[in-house]
Amino acid sequence: MSVVGHRRIVGVSDVESGEVSSLLVSDLDLPARASNCFRESGIKYLHQLAALTEADLLRLPNFGQKSLVQTRRVLRRYGHRLRTEEENETGTTGNIGSVGTSIDLLELSRRSSGSLKQAGIQRVEQLTRMNAADLLGIANLGRKSLWEIEIALAARGLSLGMERNESEHDLTARSHAHIRTSDEEPDCPPCAVENVPDGNTPSIEVSGYEEGSLPELIVSEYLSRIPTREQAVLRNRVFTRKLTLAQLAKQFNLTRERCRQIEEKLLRTLNKYVRGPDGKAVSLLANLAQAQLGAALPSDSIEGYRASCVRSSQLAEEECRYVVDFVLWAAQYALSEGWWTRVRDLEALSNAALQSRQDERGWLSPAAAREELSHLDIRDEYQEQWISNLGTFVRQDDGWLPVTRTIPDRVEQLLRYFGKPMTSAELLPSSGCESERSLRTRLLSDERFKRTSRHAHFALREWPGLAEYSGITDELVDEISRLGGAATVQHLVKTLSERFGVKPNSVIQYLSAPMFNRTPDGRVIVRGPEEMLQVSADPNACPGLYNIEGLWTVRVEVTSGTLRGSGRVLNPAVAVVLGCQPGQRRVFKSLRDEVVISWPPGSATGPNIGSLKPDAAALSAAIGDYLLLTFRSKAVGVRLLRAKDLANEGPLARLICLIGLSSRLPSSNYWSAIGTAMGLVERSRPLDADDIYAALMRRNEVSLAELVYDQTTASKQGVFESLEGLLGLP
Repeated sequence: MSVVGHRRIVGVSDVESGEVSSLLVSDLDLPARASNCFRESGIKYLHQLAALTEADLLRLPNFGQKSLVQTRRVLRRYGHRLRTEEENETGTTGNIGSVGTSIDLLELSRRSSGSLKQAGIQRVEQLTRMNAADLLGIANLGRKSLWEIEIALAARGLSLGMERNESEHDLTARSHAHIRTSDEEPDCPPCAVENVPDGNTPSIEVSGYEEGSLPELIVSEYLSRIPTREQAVLRNRVFTRKLTLAQLAKQFNLTRERCRQIEEKLLRTLNKYVRGPDGKAVSLLANLAQAQLGAALPSDSIEGYRASCVRSSQLAEEECRYVVDFVLWAAQYALSEGWWTRVRDLEALSNAALQSRQDERGWLSPAAAREELSHLDIRDEYQEQWISNLGTFVRQDDGWLPVTRTIPDRVEQLLRYFGKPMTSAELLPSSGCESERSLRTRLLSDERFKRTSRHAHFALREWPGLAEYSGITDELVDEISRLGGAATVQHLVKTLSERFGVKPNSVIQYLSAPMFNRTPDGRVIVRGPEEMLQVSADPNACPGLYNIEGLWTVRVEVTSGTLRGSGRVLNPAVAVVLGCQPGQRRVFKSLRDEVVISWPPGSATGPNIGSLKPDAAALSAAIGDYLLLTFRSKAVGVRLLRAKDLANEGPLARLICLIGLSSRLPSSNYWSAIGTAMGLVERSRPLDADDIYAALMRRNEVSLAELVYDQTTASKQGVFESLEGLLGLP
């Protein structure tokens, strides 16, 4: 079957060999003019047509040279040809590839054929005994005719300058092995034939001249005849896309529309040249490029191909690169996303071929991938890069797995591939997720997965025989309920350690959470909501917590977790003064978002504060800065203390800022203000530096205590002037 013009034609492979000669002429793919001539002349069957000579056909009414050429092509598809006058006289038959046959079978142009016959060259055998220099010595036979003769001989497995001692039997056998059996039109350049996915590239063997020199010279000569402006359009728009129409228009002082018109005209001219008889040189070079480069190669590899062409060429480097660009264009190569490809929709064809070879786990083996991509004519050295370029497969155990749309889909694919539970750390590298925490959150919220251990092992929910792990607290509650509402510490430690791999110390720590209580005999029970423990704490002993003018202020250092949106553990005293007890949750509105204080009853670490990321981002906070949170009944104010600003101030100014005080307090009363913020009460004398130092040490705020007695403390007036600028106050 042939792919010419996207229509199926009847060929030798479609008809039994014994039935070829009895085919009706009307069933052949002949043009209407030739078919009508044969019908009116009574030529009904193929064997009748093959018995005629060219002269016989040319004597038919309305049958000319064009119809003769078309008839030759059709006959050749079925292994037939028209008889020559010599064969008609002697009654012999020839073979289209035999060296002893007439040169008319080469179907040369009138100029080439006439020049050879005037020189007495009537048979193919005579041509094969000559070399290029001999032919160029013939009158009216130039390089163009020489090239035409070499192409015609090469198509039949012959060449100029063959050894004289090679017998005609050997020559005929050699020519038989190279007779065209494909259906493409012989006058069409190989690059004009539609590429098919099986990767079969038509090839032409050419010998008898220095490889690459003659066709390159012919193509270069053609390109040199193109005007300078049009050559610039070819180099920068047709062969490559280096310049836009606007840039090209500016370079030649033209409009973009005029540049587009020039580009369109050049495309029509080049296509006509490549598909015509004068384009055989570029067609052969394009054919050789396709055979050497394959269907796809990276853009950096094309430079190696250009360099090799330059080294082996007789042309100058710039001229040779120009010819190579033309050849690549004629070979239908196009640059897209870093790859040169010559097959339309090659990515879609590759994906379909590779997906058809996946096993039941979705895995694609290297052997299967190599086989499919070789069928598509992609070279072995580029196949792995090509698969990566597709973006639809990822590496897995020397093979590939298909890329899925979402992270949970990818995890499901990995679990099915390995067939066992996997930890979040094992899944992370191939999942495409940014962190283990994010991956665990995604999987826990997806119904397809279940957690099977304390160490974050995940499995598919459909897999039988695997107990689901919901957390230490939930497992403790479930086990206590299973035993009737009370269990010993030893039993709970042993059960969770054996079933989920939880460490004994972790179990004991979680049993100290507010939701668990002990009976007089030492067994563990679960508190009900009405029995929840009420916690009391001394806020004056809590570091980072201050009461300023009746409002509680909390100092929070900005860390990478703060900027990432993570919450953090709070001192129980902070939760208590803000009205949050175990099992409760309080929400405070800020200007940008909400600040949540919660105390899960099963938490072994106590209360926590939610994400501060929106406020930190709005204030452009950086790691090492401080946020001062001032809480009211249902709202919270957020201020920022920048670390670089604090570093430029004196010790006393830093102390006042870190506590959250205002610089407007009287300079004679600043020790009293600091003490009041920490809950100190003046008795018989005013508070002084010794009192503040002792209070800070009791609160375990050592770094702030050191600022009290720092000898580099500036004068009081200087301190408060610095505070006004630091806090942005008038």
